[in-house]
Amino acid sequence: MNRFVQHQMLTTFKEFRADCHRHFKKYSDSGEARANLPNHWSNHGRTRLLTEAALQS
Repeated sequence: MNRFVQHQMLTTFKEFRADCHRHFKKYSDSGEARANLPNHWSNHGRTRLLTEAALQS
């Protein structure tokens, strides 16, 4: 994989991680944060990272 693609992937991941952090920081309860997902997340369904079972383990 060339350096440009690696850089794009890393940048995209960092932006997603920051968006996640910003969203979950708005709520004191993680269950409430998962119930009020932003539109661009809910269109893709819940990921394994956002499921209740994954957060409790």
